[in-house]
This record gives sequence, C-alpha cells and structure tokens, in this order.
Amino acid sequence: ADGLMGPAQTESSRQEDGDAAFDFYKVARQLGSVWIPVLFGGLSTGIRTTNLSYLGLNFFAQQYTDLRPGDIRCEDTPEASYCQAAINDNLFWSTTIGAIGSVLHFVLGPFLGALSDAIGRRPVILLCSLLGYPSLVSLALFVYRNVSMYITFALMPLGELPVLAIWFAYIVDLIEDSRDSSVGFGLV
Repeated sequence: ADGLMGPAQTESSRQEDGDAAFDFYKVARQLGSVWIPVLFGGLSTGIRTTNLSYLGLNFFAQQYTDLRPGDIRCEDTPEASYCQAAINDNLFWSTTIGAIGSVLHFVLGPFLGALSDAIGRRPVILLCSLLGYPSLVSLALFVYRNVSMYITFALMPLGELPVLAIWFAYIVDLIEDSRDSSVGFGLV
C-alpha cells in the first residue's frame, strides 16, 4: 500500500520500471561533501564519550586522596575509597551536562535549522562539529597537565549542539534519487 512517502520499491521493482540498478558508489559520491564533517563529528564524539567517564572519576578522586594525580587509577582500582567517593561527583556533573545538553537541544534546535536554511547546511554542520573540539583539548590538558576538568565540563555543551535534523536535511538535499535516501542515511 502507498504510504506517506509513496510505495516502497525493491531492487527488482526498480529494474522492472526501467530504472538503473542501485549503485552504492553513486550514493557515496553524492555524499562526498559530508565525509569531512562526519569525520570531525565522529572523532570528537567518540573520543569524548569513551573517555569522559573514567577520566572524570580520576579527576574527582583527586580531592579524596593525597596520591599524585598520575597515580590515581580508578579504572584499575574501583574499590579504592577515593574512587568510591568520587562516583557521586562524577555522576552529578555527567547528569548536569546531560541536562544542559537537553535544554540546548530544545532552545537551539529551531535556530540552527533556520540558520542552515539561510547560510547552508554544510557550514552549520562543520561549525557544530568543530565546536566539540575545545572540550577535547581541555580533556587532553587534564590527562597530560592535570588542568581542571571543570573546563571540560563547561565546554562540553558546545559539542552537544542539535544538528541531527540538519544532517538528515543535508543528506536529502544531496541524494539525487529519493529512493536512495535511506542508503545515504545508513552510510552516514
């Protein structure tokens, strides 16, 4: 049956209609301008989310022990009293950043959508992807120089800007055949 977006067509029905067979590489080429923002955003998010939990725990544990920061290894000794004491602090700040991120999504989502309509989707996506990097720099400064992670927590909302809808609109803009849109979404 016809849905809101028209009837679903399988590969065989495309060929029966005289359309060219699906070309994965054609879709990948059409998405060519997407790959750099995907790389920037993916690296930023991947590094931040995989490391923040245990680095935050090590940061907060510093206030509960006299050990040097380099000697605190809560990922290896989670039963240590200073690591146990740091759990609540880490949870509080992680939750706070999550709440701030939710408010930012609600408030900035429509603004970023309108901005992408006005100046183009790619510049907005690139800017939002790059805004995740200051928190990564501050995270690295904590790891290598023991700079306070409160800076990281303050900068993290910049890396959580709501760009998912802009990504979807950009992919739809780039794909020439609307039947290939789902493949474009899957690739990105």
